[in-house]
Amino acid sequence: MSYRIRLHKRATKALRNLPKRVRGAVKQRIDLLAEDPYRHPRLDVKKMQGFDAIYRLRIGQYRLFYEIIEDELVVLIIKVGARGDVYKT
Repeated sequence: MSYRIRLHKRATKALRNLPKRVRGAVKQRIDLLAEDPYRHPRLDVKKMQGFDAIYRLRIGQYRLFYEIIEDELVVLIIKVGARGDVYKT
């Protein structure tokens, strides 16, 4: 069972603005999310406290927030950015 990946408009823009090396690493991790967004052995994923279906993926100094829409088998990438900036609203 594999999930479809969708990117929020804000995440698409942030991904485009990342350094090329980081962008490649993020895209590789996104491909792995499609296999198992909950606990893939090669990913550092944590459920965000206070949210029902929001997860955080750590990629070095960068973070990726995503939501799992289980009934549609979709992983919606919400936010991508540097560790210090991404937690701010």
